Amino acid sequence: MMKEEQELADWKQARIKREMRERRIQTNMKMSLADRALLITLEKLYPEIRTGKTIQPQVWYVANEAGVSKSATSRFLSSMYSGGYFAYNTFLKTKLNDGVLEYSREVFIKELESCKHAENINTIGTPRRKRDKRKAMERIKCRVCGSDNMLYKLTLVCRECNTEQE
Repeated sequence: MMKEEQELADWKQARIKREMRERRIQTNMKMSLADRALLITLEKLYPEIRTGKTIQPQVWYVANEAGVSKSATSRFLSSMYSGGYFAYNTFLKTKLNDGVLEYSREVFIKELESCKHAENINTIGTPRRKRDKRKAMERIKCRVCGSDNMLYKLTLVCRECNTEQE
């Protein structure tokens, strides 16, 4: 009976720790919404990653469960790697199937010590994300004068009559 009570107490304590970590991830404004969803989903699907083990996740499955695209998941993994939060390796596999060459990619991930403090994770500020944002901003120029000093404005348009609302 004591053993069962201890197991229940341990389970409750582990559950509380998981929920607190999820809250810290959700309130981290240095991560995008998609990154927060991906990290929480990754830790739910593969809890052994929290113990420092190397895992081999299916990127498409993690993306599907988190509700994001595969490319967003790959960008998340590479930004976590470049930020020093994950050890991340990918290998391209080729296979000949009925005379047709098929490609697949294997991914290996391991959480590093710096990832244990969820409030300090900064995926928005990684050099690659900053470079991609700068590159996107360079592409947007005014069609009339060529200026890159653009103002982003949200406009409501009626779907029935197609008129802009103020």
